[in-house]
Amino acid sequence: ARSGRFFNFDGTAGMWRRVAIAEAGGWQHDTLTEDLDLSYRALLAGWQFRYLPTVSAPAELPSAMRGFKSQQFRWAKGSIQVARKLLWRVLTAPLPVRFRIEGFFHLTQNVPYLLTVILAISAVPALALHQRPSGLGFAVLDLGLLIGTVGTLAIYCASAEFALGKNWVVALTRLPALIAVTSGISLNQTRAVLEGVLGTQSGFVRTPKEGAHLPRKQRYRSQADLLWFAELALAGYFVVGGLAAICQHRWAAVPALAIFAFGFGYVGIRSLLGR
Repeated sequence: ARSGRFFNFDGTAGMWRRVAIAEAGGWQHDTLTEDLDLSYRALLAGWQFRYLPTVSAPAELPSAMRGFKSQQFRWAKGSIQVARKLLWRVLTAPLPVRFRIEGFFHLTQNVPYLLTVILAISAVPALALHQRPSGLGFAVLDLGLLIGTVGTLAIYCASAEFALGKNWVVALTRLPALIAVTSGISLNQTRAVLEGVLGTQSGFVRTPKEGAHLPRKQRYRSQADLLWFAELALAGYFVVGGLAAICQHRWAAVPALAIFAFGFGYVGIRSLLGR
């Protein structure tokens, strides 16, 4: 079909028309997310993807932390590479403003991981260097920021579960774990974003999966790296920060520091053990 709306083809369980690929400029390998790259080029050429929610396609997700991080790294770095390649074309395309805005946020969606790392690391020095703010104004500001951050994630998760016909209330109970794991992989994702911005080249690493239907010797796994060491070091850093906050009676900071400590510790330990 032809349209100007933005819908991304995610590379899994989909079919292409040959003429759409040809008119988009063909399959290109200069990014780690060639499906995302081709999607945007096809959409800029006037093609639209049609999503069929009633058709299911069984697939296997990464079952180990190393595989999950490898997959997320490739997606994050690839999206930044596509942004470098096509974002200006998207922003200057003869499309409605709302589509261009959506394209901007879609292609830069992994940049907040960098901001998460900066925020997390600066939280402990901020406790030590600044006096405890007082007054209703600061309380309202803190509450507004908390609601804005957690509320956005809550709406996102609840909407996804509702669209799938599942219990969206159960999804809300998983928010703390989601925030913790998202924080825990932020170091891995920050490296991906920086490599994408700087133009650092790397090979395509296939997402490791267990392949439960295959004999064990035919399964493939990801290789370990030393990032787990930095993740565990950050977990210890936030444990110390949390204890300092408790000693100073800065109770509002304790939940955030606890989530950071758990997130980095969980991701680091599972990465070390290969689970």
